[in-house]
Formats: sequence, structure tokens, C-alpha cells
Amino acid sequence: MIILARVWPVESHITPNNFYGDCPPDRIIGIECEYSLQQGRSSSRELMPISRYMTAKAIAQAGLYNFNQAKYLDNGGGIYIEVGDHLEYDTPECLGPQEAAAADLAGAVIVSRIVEASGLPHKGLFRLSGSNTKVYGDGKTSGYHENYLLPRSASESYLIDEMLPAYAASCIWGLSGMVRANYVFSQKVWGIGGAPISRFTDGRRTGNQKPMFIIPPVEADEDTIGHRAWARVERRYADAGFSPEVRFMQFATMSLVLRMIEHADKIGTRRLEQISLKDPVRAAHIFAADLALNKTVLTNDGKKVTAQDIQEKFIEMAVSLSSKIKLPEDEVRAIYLWEKIVDGFGSSRPDKAEYGNLIKILDVSARHVVLALKLGRNSITNANPHAVGFSLVWDRLLPSGAAQKWWEKFPSESVPQKLIDDMLSGTRLPRTRAAIRIEQIKNNSVNIASVNWARICYKDNSVKILDDFYATS
Repeated sequence: MIILARVWPVESHITPNNFYGDCPPDRIIGIECEYSLQQGRSSSRELMPISRYMTAKAIAQAGLYNFNQAKYLDNGGGIYIEVGDHLEYDTPECLGPQEAAAADLAGAVIVSRIVEASGLPHKGLFRLSGSNTKVYGDGKTSGYHENYLLPRSASESYLIDEMLPAYAASCIWGLSGMVRANYVFSQKVWGIGGAPISRFTDGRRTGNQKPMFIIPPVEADEDTIGHRAWARVERRYADAGFSPEVRFMQFATMSLVLRMIEHADKIGTRRLEQISLKDPVRAAHIFAADLALNKTVLTNDGKKVTAQDIQEKFIEMAVSLSSKIKLPEDEVRAIYLWEKIVDGFGSSRPDKAEYGNLIKILDVSARHVVLALKLGRNSITNANPHAVGFSLVWDRLLPSGAAQKWWEKFPSESVPQKLIDDMLSGTRLPRTRAAIRIEQIKNNSVNIASVNWARICYKDNSVKILDDFYATS
């Protein structure tokens, strides 16, 4: 089934008020994903810097054109070397969870093609979000962050602080799995700590701990949003899996939770408040290690709840909301898939590596079952180098790893290959400012002095604001 986002007239601007209406528009979503590239050695002592793999020549040989020293690509996204010699790919701005999932998966293809086109030796390219995973002994890890557009007024609601941490802590089905003292659900949770939500950009890290979410203040968010009435919520507690269905569902369910906050009047604030957790960061750590699915944490009302309990409450509210407003089609579809996944998770036995048909949908299930079949359920521990090694190979892009081979067997209905191909090439409807960036980089790069997410500066000192129909300027 191919689901296309609703097309609003390009000449009709979307404002934050539209998100509060009975037919809210698609949400703009963008993903940042760092990749671990284990470099080859240029001599017997020195590793090749990652920048040598990311040249204009390699990008061109991979079928893309780049502007501004490999920062922005002609598919609307960006690729660059992040602080600490990390390789990062940022998707173009996407409309809705289906486009976002396709763009995220396309990013993995793009990074792989560029590394291959460089012709340089390496020890593996990995898509990881684990905070303490060692790859070939180097100890390098990757970050993965999701960004969602919402009205600034919604971002300032106290319900953001109540609901988002509870959602993230309980969304264990969307995680990728990791080998520690035993198998656990999450790769990313072990670096999460402190306040669950930061509203300061310098709050990305406190010591070795990171918040679950960041909502940058208006004065620090111009590059991304470009309009004071909009805000961005950056989800930092999420794993970067390979399953197309999970990619889609992570974005869709997060967007649905934001819809609940935007339409609190239709659900009831008391009903929303009852789902908040007393200590969501601690809850995330507990749930991530609870393969028996029976550990409980306290709500702010003093009730004991499991991760499954919280997820079921979110689904109930999503169903209720969908009966009162006209949600985008891909989010409506996600509600029914959400029910299917949570029901299936509840009837499975993760502590026994038994997940039923969920192994055809969930990263965390597939990895666990394959590890158990290869090594035995009781051998999945970081004391066993074979378990650690195989789990890392699962996340490898080059040479092709186990996850890639696994998900090739289960084509996704939610993320059609045609849409992934469109995100690879930059072939997209002119609905977001990414389309403007694509057109200018492809057809007018000789006159461009610089590009960023919000504007293009030309050599004649003129400036083009990347104003789309979401009224970004």
C-alpha cells in the first residue's frame, strides 16, 4: 500500500494555527544521523581522516552533486564531518512520517555509496546509536536525532514535559537492541540522564549525560525554523534501526503524541496528565533492560505502570483523537499498526527471545532472535566476544551487514522503494523549502556564495529566504 501525504496548494501558506484545526497539515520532520566509519590507515601509524572519504569527486561518483565543500547535496540533504571526526548525514525537510522514513533510509544508501566511491580502504561503515559500543576497539559511537516542527505555543505547554518523556521511555518496541551483561532493548538509553527535556541548546550534554529531548529557544532556532511562531522539538533518545516499518512508526507515533498535545482540548488535559511519569529518565533505564516486560514505575499520580501500560494509553488517546479530527493518512495508518505492534509485543516473551511475527517488523526482535539462534539464548552477553562481534555486524552497512540482509526479506508497505528512490535523487514535489534548495543547487550553483537550511546567499550579495508554504519567514 502506497500512502502519499496530502497535497496542500503551494500558494496557500500553512500557519501554526492550522495545526490546531480539525484538519491539521503534515508535520515537517528532519533526521540527523551520524555514521561510524572505521578508517583505513594511510601509513603504518596514521588513520586516514574521514574527510578524505567525503570529497566532491567521491560524491559525484556516487551520483550526487555537492555544494559548499560537501555540506549540502542536490537531493536537499546535507553531509559533513561533525565535531570529533564523525560522519553525519542530515535528511532534507520531509512532510510527514512516510517521507521522513524514506529519507532516513536513503541517507544510509547515500553514505554507503560515497564511501564506496572514494575507493579508500576502511574497516567497516556502521549505523549505530549506542553510547558505549566499541567498534573494532576504537570506541567510536554515533548520534541519531529526530526533529519535528510544531507551533511555538505548543512547545511552551507544560504537557510537553509531561507526555514526551513518558512516550520515549515506554517506546521499547522501537529500539534496536544491544548486547550488555545480557540482551537489552536500547542502544541509546545508557547515555541519557539529568533533566528529560532541555530548552537550551547548550544543554545537549551535561557531563556524559544527554537529555531525552531538546526544544531550542526561539532566539537559537532561526537556522532551522526561520519563523518565531514555529518551534522544533529534537528527539535525542531514539535508536537508529534498519527496519522500514520501525523507521516509519517512530516518526508517526511521535507526531501523533505531538498532535495530542496540540489538541489537548479534544482529549482532556486530565487524561493526558495521568500518563506522566514521576522519574521518566529512570523509567527509560528500567524499561530498556526489562525483557520480562513486567517492571513498573510510578506515574505522578502514584500509580504503578509498565511500558506496555503506557503505550496502550497512548494508543487509546490516538484512536480517540482520530475520531475527532482528520489526521494525515499515514498517521491514521500508523495508529492501527501501533496497536498491532503493542499487542504483539505484549503476547511475546522477549526474555525467551520469542517474538512471533514481530521479527518481520521490529529491529529489536529480529536481532535478538538471530543472536539466540546463532549463539544460544544464554550466550548473549558482552563477556562473549562472538555475541558482541555479531551484534556489531548486525549494524554494519559496508560490507553489507546482517540487518540489511534481514530486512531485504520483508518489503515494507509503509515505506515504498519508489519513495526511497525519490529521496535519493531529490525528485520531490515542490512542497517544502528543500525543493527550493534542490533547484538552486542543481541549476544555479555558479551564482551561489553560501547555503544553509534557511537561506541562500548569492555572489551579488542578494539573499533568498527559503520560504515555503509553511510560512517560514
